[in-house]
Order: sequence, then structure tokens, then C-alpha cells
Amino acid sequence: ISGVPVSGCNICYAKNNDTLRTVYLKFFKETPLSFYDNPSNFKLNYFDLRWRNTCNSACVYCGPKDSSLWAEELGMATPVNTGQLDRLKEFIEPRLSELQEVYLAGGEPLLIKENEWFLEKLLNQNPNCRLLINSNLSQINNNIFKLITKFKNVRWLVSGESMNEQYEYIRYGSKWEKFIEIGRAHV
Repeated sequence: ISGVPVSGCNICYAKNNDTLRTVYLKFFKETPLSFYDNPSNFKLNYFDLRWRNTCNSACVYCGPKDSSLWAEELGMATPVNTGQLDRLKEFIEPRLSELQEVYLAGGEPLLIKENEWFLEKLLNQNPNCRLLINSNLSQINNNIFKLITKFKNVRWLVSGESMNEQYEYIRYGSKWEKFIEIGRAHV
């Protein structure tokens, strides 16, 4: 690459990341580096949205960062930064029509109240946006679930590995019979 890398590239250059440089050279060599300095050259096509860690399970492979139940069990609960949530809303709201796909995770996205605000806005402005929801499906009798079902293209990643006692061990706080009951009601 000739010239000086833009500031956004400094992390990879500092790590001497040859793989990313190779990708850049292969796919973007015709694009001048100055292109990446201007945010108006980009649209927000994909968004991985995790407002907070609200979750009703404490899975063995998870932790307090992604599960409020884990945080509570470990005495590591942290207050929600509402100012940060407001800034995220301010950032994403004018870009809703640009989105092609949104990944909702958490915590448990069906329990995260900001998802209701987000899905109402997205449904109004961009009902064709693809949704990928990572959920334990324990909370389907709420407005968040109802809003999700109004979208045309929704994919679910259902956290429900194992069965019976193993399910309850892996997904501390969850009950196998309740999971089966929800499944039977919606198949």
C-alpha cells in the first residue's frame, strides 16, 4: 500500500495484521485510502444490537457481561447507563431505513425493553429489514415477540441445547418443561 494508512487502520497496522492487509489489497486496492476517512461514504447495513444484559438465565457458558442473572448471582450487577442508551437511540434512529439486517441478542432480547422501542421504529420505517434473534424463547407473551412476528424475514437462534436435567444445568434459571410447553404451543 502506498501512502499513509487512515486512522481507522492503525490498530491492524500496530498488530502487523497481514491477513487484513491482504484482504484490503485483494478487494479494495482500487479504493483510495482517503475514502475511509469520510463517514458519509458509509451506510449502516448491519447492526448487532445488545442494549443491556437483562436475562432470566445464567448459562454455564455465559457470564455477567451478557446475563443479568449471572451478574446478580456473582454480586456484580452494574447500573444501566441511560445516557449511553439514549446516545445509541440517537445514533440508530436516523439510520433505520439503511439497515438490511439486525442481530438482537443480549441477555435475552425478548426481555430488553429498548427492543420494543427499536422494533416499533424499525417496523414503521423498514419492515423488510432481516432480523436474527438469539433467544431462549422463555418470554414470548409480550409486545417484543409480537412486534418481531410482524417482520417479513426473521431467523431465530434458539438457545435450547440438551434436554431435561442437562438443559436445566446448562441453562440455570430455566425449566425444561416450560421450554417444551412453549415449543409445543408454537409448532
